[in-house]
Amino acid sequence: MKLAISGKGGVGKTTLAALLIKTLSEQGKRVLAIDADPDANLAAALGIPNPQSIVPISDMKELIEERTGAKPGSVGGFFKLNPRVDDLPEKCSVEVDHIKFMRLGGVKKGGGGCICPESTLLKALVAHILLARDEVVVMDMEAGIEHLGRGTASAMDKLIVVVEPGRRSVETAQNIKRLAEEIGLSRIFLVGNKIRGQTDQEFLERYVTGFEWLGFLPYDEKIIECDLSGKPPYDTDTLAKKAVQEIGQSLIKGEHEHQHAHSHEHTHAHAHEHQHEDVVHMHEHSHTHMHEHAHQHSHEDSQAADGHSHDHDDNEDHGAHDHDHSGHDTEPHDHSH
Repeated sequence: MKLAISGKGGVGKTTLAALLIKTLSEQGKRVLAIDADPDANLAAALGIPNPQSIVPISDMKELIEERTGAKPGSVGGFFKLNPRVDDLPEKCSVEVDHIKFMRLGGVKKGGGGCICPESTLLKALVAHILLARDEVVVMDMEAGIEHLGRGTASAMDKLIVVVEPGRRSVETAQNIKRLAEEIGLSRIFLVGNKIRGQTDQEFLERYVTGFEWLGFLPYDEKIIECDLSGKPPYDTDTLAKKAVQEIGQSLIKGEHEHQHAHSHEHTHAHAHEHQHEDVVHMHEHSHTHMHEHAHQHSHEDSQAADGHSHDHDDNEDHGAHDHDHSGHDTEPHDHSH
């Protein structure tokens, strides 16, 4: 299961990401948590000690140069577009409570995107994480999908956009949807956050259309207190935590149903293939048997014909011999001598 969480800054996506990561981990899932938002601090929300000491991969200059062959910050030079990244999730992650954590960092770009060693390494790493690794991945992203591309969109099970009651949040969600659809990512879902009551929920359902809702998180003062005190939100019993646990269980159930359906389709296809092979085999066996039977009849007929021909020839030869012999015996002899 691969999940990306996006939304406007301050909407609470890092809180949702942290609660969801902890929920999935407690359900026995191996989780790789990716902080892909330069302004977020997912490590602190997960309760990782000394989060400020974790160096973003985009700032690891020696690593970037070693893998791409170019110094970070260089533009227009030559560098590898497919650097080796398969060992980085182990080398560049910290682990706490069976959760691996990686901090990607950001790339300073002057506009129009960035084709540089840092960006190339990060995109290759994200592609590897989404396409080649089998654990649950949860990415906390900025208000966009900067690290995703057409090649990785197909591996993303869900893009979860967090929205709060307000026009700007709604506009950001629509913009993220447009960007996602441009790269072929259509599995976009919404979570409403900071919901004070029925009016807030109805506002979002009325103005944010074309999405499927995963759930709504109530406004909770305890979450704000956790943020102010630096306490992980999962360590406090809140209504938001309970709502995210229900979302997590729904996601796991959906994954199991998808795997079961996929397994059923595979088994059915496999059985159909074997059935087809049996039919072909039976057909070939029948054809071979008929061919052998026909060959046997042909051989017997040929033998019978040969026997008849042989008897006929023997009779002719015998007659000819008798005739010659008879002629020889009746030939007159000269006895006068």
